[in-house]
Amino acid sequence: MKKLLCFLVLTTFLFNSSSINAAVCGDGIRQGYEECDDALANSDSLPNACRSNCTLPKCGDYAVDSGEECDNYNLNSDEIPNACRRDCRLAHCGDGVLDNGEECDDKNADAFDGCHQCARCYLPKDDLILTDSAGANIKICPGRYKFKDEGQEGIIIINSPGMRIDLTGVILYGLPPTTQSATQAKTMVQKAIAKIGALGTKNKILSGQGETTQGSQSQSSPSVPRSIVGYQGTGIVIKSENVVLHNSKIEGFKTGAKLQSTGAILFNNDISGNQTDIISEQAANFGVKNKCSVCQNWQENGQQGCTNQ
Repeated sequence: MKKLLCFLVLTTFLFNSSSINAAVCGDGIRQGYEECDDALANSDSLPNACRSNCTLPKCGDYAVDSGEECDNYNLNSDEIPNACRRDCRLAHCGDGVLDNGEECDDKNADAFDGCHQCARCYLPKDDLILTDSAGANIKICPGRYKFKDEGQEGIIIINSPGMRIDLTGVILYGLPPTTQSATQAKTMVQKAIAKIGALGTKNKILSGQGETTQGSQSQSSPSVPRSIVGYQGTGIVIKSENVVLHNSKIEGFKTGAKLQSTGAILFNNDISGNQTDIISEQAANFGVKNKCSVCQNWQENGQQGCTNQ
């Protein structure tokens, strides 16, 4: 019995060994542990080809196959700048590696942490609070941004002393209150006209430019001026000392810029088209070459208001 059992085990081993040994990569017959075998068509350089070791094409085999952007074999890396990544994607923004042309790459989904689309800038949002953790030199990402500051706290709130805020290419635009429907706005216009009681004023009011709210909110009539529809919110609030703010464009808010501390320096800002453009609630704030129309407690070069109106 023992001899018979040994014979069966030996026979099974020899049979399996014979089957394995019979698999010859490159003979055009897929067998044994081969993933593929296309005979002379096997290639280590052609895209999507069965490889010379009879394995299927994959990321990391050097050839750039379908679905791959690159493949540099053992040079693929998730740590080296500008390298082909280990998933055979080209180096890109969001891979966590600082590649050429990138100012930052934190590999996260937070659009408001100071790294946006691999540029070192802060994407504005309602109640964006800038503190000392953001650093001394801050850049706001360029673009035209529309906001409803219904909470009245301010869109950008600067809450750390000595910060320098660069808003080059940035437009902060305040949208009107959401409570005004087209019918309500029209009624307000009619009441205003009746109160004034002058035909010339009526024509002037109806020729003004209005605003259209976004999203699911009601829309105000495009023929109604902002002075009728109303203003709300604040564009930028400076709460800390010795802040520098430059190259901004702020319009459409109840208050364009509000300075609640001292030592602020504003230059080359276009803060106009707001109900009140600049309010300085403390003394010893300074401005150079700012554009504004309506201001409170604001002086430039000893003159009340802005020097570039």
